[in-house]
Amino acid sequence: MERRQLEYFVAVVDHGGFGRASEAVHVTQPSLSQAIAALEKDLGVTLFHRLGRKVKLTAAGEALLAPARQVLRDHAVARAAVAKVRGGYDGTLDIASTPTVAAHPLTALLGRFSQLYPGIRVRITDCDVPGGAAAIVGGGQCEIGVVRLPSATAGLQAIALGQQVFYLVLPPDSPDPGPGPVELSLLGELPLVVTPPGTASRKRLDDALAIANVAEPRIAVETIYRATIPKLVAAGVGASLLPRHMAQEAAGLGARVVGTTPTVAHDIGIVRREGPLSPAARAFVDLAVEMAPFGAEGEEP
Repeated sequence: MERRQLEYFVAVVDHGGFGRASEAVHVTQPSLSQAIAALEKDLGVTLFHRLGRKVKLTAAGEALLAPARQVLRDHAVARAAVAKVRGGYDGTLDIASTPTVAAHPLTALLGRFSQLYPGIRVRITDCDVPGGAAAIVGGGQCEIGVVRLPSATAGLQAIALGQQVFYLVLPPDSPDPGPGPVELSLLGELPLVVTPPGTASRKRLDDALAIANVAEPRIAVETIYRATIPKLVAAGVGASLLPRHMAQEAAGLGARVVGTTPTVAHDIGIVRREGPLSPAARAFVDLAVEMAPFGAEGEEP
C-alpha cells in the first residue's frame, strides 16, 4: 500500500468520483483508476461501488477512510517538521470550524497568523455537519478545529480560548426594552429569524428556548444564510439571538441590542487529536492561547 494510492482513494471520496478526483490530484483518469484497482487488489477488497459516473464507498472503503486520512495527515506533519528544520514554515493547515466561530474569533486569529507565517496556506472546512468536529478532526480530514466546546470525544483534546456571549437583537421599531438584561422568556413573544434545524446556531437557540420554557417559538424566517440575519432583523422581519460580532453589525443598521437573563453563552476553543502536531498547527495553537480569551465581554455591544 503506497501513500499515493491512499491520496487517490481519499480524493475520489472527497470529490465524489474518478473524473473530478483525477483533476484535483493532476493525473489522468486512467492512471488514477489503475492506482485504485491496484490498491483494491493489494487489500483483497472492493473499495467503491461504481454507479455510473458516481461512486459510493463499500463497507471496506468506509473502514479504510479514517486510517487513510490519518496516514496522509501524519505524512504532512512529517514533511512540515523537516521544512521547519530547513528554516521556514510552509505547507497547509486544515482547520474545521462552524460559521459563527469562524467569523469570530477565527478571523482575528488568522489575521495575525497570516502576518507571522505568510508561507502557510490555510484551508477552513465547515464542521456544522453530522458528526461535527469529532468526525472531521477525529477522522483526520482537518488537523485542528476551532469550535464550540465541549467536543468530548475519545482521542480528542480540547484547549479553551474563552466564551462567546449571545444577545437578543430586536428590529429598530420594537418597543425600547430598556438597558437590560431582559428575561430570556421574551423569545417566546417575538417573531424570530433563525437558521434551519440541525445547524449549530439553531441548536443554541433551541437550548435557550428550552431554558425559557418556550415550547412553540414563532418562526418568521428560516434561512441558511447567517450573514443575512442582522440585515433581516434591521429590516423589521423579526428578532434573533446573535453573537457579539453579529449583534454589533445589526446595531450599526439600527437594530436594538440587549443582554438576557440568564445569559446565553458557550465556551469556545481548539480541539485536536492526541499526538504530535505539525509545526504550522503548533504555531497556530500557541498563537491562539497567547491571544485568548475571546468574546468574554459582558457588556452590550
